[in-house]
Order: sequence, then C-alpha cells, then structure tokens
Amino acid sequence: MTFGTSRIMVDNISLAKGEELSEQIRSIDGVKSVEFDGTEEHFKHGAALFSVTYEGTATDEVSIIALSEVEKLLDGYDVYVTGDTGDSASAGLAAEMQVVMVIAVVIILLVLLFTSHTYMEIPVLLATFGMAALMNKGTNFIFGEISFVSDSVAVVLQLALAIDYAIILCHRYTGGAYSS
Repeated sequence: MTFGTSRIMVDNISLAKGEELSEQIRSIDGVKSVEFDGTEEHFKHGAALFSVTYEGTATDEVSIIALSEVEKLLDGYDVYVTGDTGDSASAGLAAEMQVVMVIAVVIILLVLLFTSHTYMEIPVLLATFGMAALMNKGTNFIFGEISFVSDSVAVVLQLALAIDYAIILCHRYTGGAYSS
C-alpha cells in the first residue's frame, strides 16, 4: 500500500511557528507523519515546507479528511498544497471531456445531416458509433476497473477514428458520391 502524501508550503512564518505548526499537523487524526526540521530543505527565507504522510492511500477517505483538517488548520496563512492526496485531476479531466464530447456530438450530427442521403442513416450510424465506443473501452469498463484517462478519451477517439470511414462505407454501398 502506498500512503497518500502532500507537500505543504507555508510562507511568511518564523522557524518557531513552523515547528509549532508541524506539531499541530502531526496531531491531526489521519496524519501518519510530518517531516519538518530547521534545515534549508524544510525552512528557507521565511517559508516552511512540510512533507505530510497520511494513514491511508491518496484516495482513502481518512487521507482526504486529514488533508481537509490540515487545510483548515492553515487557513489564514499563505499556503500552497501539492501532492497526490485529494488530487482532482480525474474529476477535472472528466468535466473537460464532457464538454469535448458535447462539441464532438454536435459536429458529428452536423456532418451526418449534410452528408447523409436519407435521414434514416443518421440513427443507424449513431448507434454504430455508440456501440464501437463502448467496445473500445473494453471489459475493464464493465468491471469498473478503467483508468480515468482511458475512460475520458476512448469515446472521442473512437468517434474521431470511425466517423469518416463509416460515412464513406455507407455511401459506397448505397450508391452515393463515393461509389465507382
């Protein structure tokens, strides 16, 4: 098991205040250890760097709650927090990919409206794209064990790779502009 960690920089404080904050952070439930001393690695020019290790992994509730408590303790200070605990990269990526997905669907619908010979081609092609996107995610999607990057880009990637081939293939066999 890899414990969740955070590196917390508190600026504009004295070394004594840094040692006091270190002890207060260490006393918070869910905090396994705090690395802080008077060396230049942890204190320089009025800035203290605390390396905090939590009792759970980066995604465990105990670690996230402990990080929240540390942030409450440091409210009012000039603070910068980084690390894997409480990282919302997956949530941010998921939100951005939803916007990309909406834009992609609108563009695909417009392309299909302007390139289809009949309106019945559109739902057939959309159903084909949807099934291809689900198949592209693989069995890990079904079992809930898919990385957030794969989950986010699989559908858009599948649509980008499949739409032009589907339109060309559909028109090839329906006597469209691409038939010989």
